[in-house]
Amino acid sequence: MSQPCHYSGLKPSRVMASVVEWLDGGRAEDKMSAAARLTQQRHMKYRAGKKARALELLQTKDALEATVQSLQDRARSRKPTSLLSWKSISVALKDSRDDSHRQNRDLRAQIHALQRLMSELGAWVDMTVLTPHTNLPQHPESRRMAKAWIIQRMLHSTDAMFQQHGFPAWDAPQEDMDVWCDEDFTFSDMGIVCRSRRNYIDQQSLEDSISFDFLRVRGGRTRKRVLTFTSQCHFTGEFDLEAEANTLGLSLTNCPDHLKESRFRLHVVQMTHSLRSQVQRDHFHATK
Repeated sequence: MSQPCHYSGLKPSRVMASVVEWLDGGRAEDKMSAAARLTQQRHMKYRAGKKARALELLQTKDALEATVQSLQDRARSRKPTSLLSWKSISVALKDSRDDSHRQNRDLRAQIHALQRLMSELGAWVDMTVLTPHTNLPQHPESRRMAKAWIIQRMLHSTDAMFQQHGFPAWDAPQEDMDVWCDEDFTFSDMGIVCRSRRNYIDQQSLEDSISFDFLRVRGGRTRKRVLTFTSQCHFTGEFDLEAEANTLGLSLTNCPDHLKESRFRLHVVQMTHSLRSQVQRDHFHATK
C-alpha cells in the first residue's frame, strides 16, 4: 500500500521536484534489477555451457585414452614377431646364406651326376644291340634308365614285333584276327596238356572262367592258365580219352592202348590245321 506523504514547509515547486526525483529513483532501481537479472542469466548460461564443454572434453579424453591403450596393447603383442634385434637379423641372414651355399653345392653335384649319366648312357646306346641278353651299365642310376629305355623301345616296337611273328595289327579287320601259330599235346598220368599259340578274339566273358593267371617264362614268353567249364566236361569222375575223342569225331575203339594218345594227338592237330586252312580259304575268297 502506498502511504501518504506529507510535505510541510516546502514550496509547491520543490514538492514537485522531489516527487519527480523519487519517481526517477524508482525507475532507476527497476532498470538496475532487470540488468542484474540479465547478467545473472548470462552467467548461468555461460557456466552451463562451460560445464557441458568440460564434460564433452572429459568424454573425448576417455575415448582417446582407450584408443591409445588399445594401440599400445596391440603393439606389445606384435613386438616379439615384428621387431627383431640386429643380432637376430644377422643370424637370419647368415642362415639364408648358408642355405644358398648348400643349395648351390647340391645343384653342382646334380649337374655332374647328370653329365656322367648322359655320357655313360650315350656310350651304352652307341654300342648296344638289343637282344634277349643285352648287357646293362653297372652304375645303379644308369642301369635303371637303361631298363626304362629298353621297355619304352619295346613298347613302341610292339606292332613291328607282332607283325614279324605273324600276328595281325591292332586295327586289322576281325576276320584277320584269328591266326594259328603252332599246337602241341603232352600226355601224362595227370591228364592231357594242350599247348597252342594263337591270336583270336574270344566271345567268352570273364564270368565263364573259374580262375586264370599269367606267368612270365624265359625267352620273353608269357604262359596263361585258364580253368573253365565247357560242354565237354563231366561233373564227376575223370573225362575218358575215348569219350573226348568221340566228341571230336575220332573213334579209338579198335586202336591199341599204346597208340591211343598219339592217334588222338594226330587227329586234333590235323583237325586244327584243316580248320585253319578253311578259315584262310574263306578269308581269301571274301577279299577277292
